[in-house]
Amino acid sequence: MGDPRRRAVDRALQARLYVRHPNETHNPLETHAATAIWDGPNLTLYESAQGVVNLRGVLAQMFGLPVENVRVVTKFVGSGFGGKLFPWTHCPLAAAAARQVGSPVRLVLSRKMMFHTVGHRPRTQQRVRIGATREGKLVSLRHDYIYQTSMLDAHHEDCGEATPFHYSVPNLRVTFGRAKRNIGAGADMRGPGAVPGLYVLMTSEVFIPLNDIATEGYECGPPGEYDERLEMVVCEEHKTELVDFNAAGSPKGVAASTRRQLSRAA
Repeated sequence: MGDPRRRAVDRALQARLYVRHPNETHNPLETHAATAIWDGPNLTLYESAQGVVNLRGVLAQMFGLPVENVRVVTKFVGSGFGGKLFPWTHCPLAAAAARQVGSPVRLVLSRKMMFHTVGHRPRTQQRVRIGATREGKLVSLRHDYIYQTSMLDAHHEDCGEATPFHYSVPNLRVTFGRAKRNIGAGADMRGPGAVPGLYVLMTSEVFIPLNDIATEGYECGPPGEYDERLEMVVCEEHKTELVDFNAAGSPKGVAASTRRQLSRAA
């Protein structure tokens, strides 16, 4: 939308931020487990699952059973956050083992297995470039990101999902890329994509000098849903040193606390 690159020449204040987030793994205190019981052609699986209907359909397809012959029982989900959203490999393995030995089988994942078999938030690398007038009006926003994915998977870690909805900016660009690697498939984790994306977007605001921002300079989304002025007040109370950028985009000063946070994130 608009021309973010051309408006870069006109903006009085500009900020550029690069952040890398490592993989985040689903790994609650209680590891995943499944108990499979066969009764003739009927399969009952006890599993802590967020999607019992989906798991039921997958098991029926894998074992060539009518859907009505498969029963998935989930009494307590516990820590889910996306880690129990999909059918993982330990479920059909428990069912296959139970059918092979002719008795109920419980399969409990070890802590080491949890790092490989129940999904993760992919590693991401993001770059945000923003431009604003001295009055605090955003005129340009560019959000580019790339994430890791497996060679065969189509999971999309949408770090730019929320970017177009937070600010009224006339020049906007959001791009993404995938880095195919020989790794396990990524999966949804609490706030998939939006969490690392919004972290970088909100952090980039620190680089705009708050003393130069007029309250009326920020335009918000739909009335009553979000008011950026409230966030500005919080930032004003916690700032320690302002950041300004010259025409070349080099920082003249960075708050020590912000520098430490960004160095850890990178």
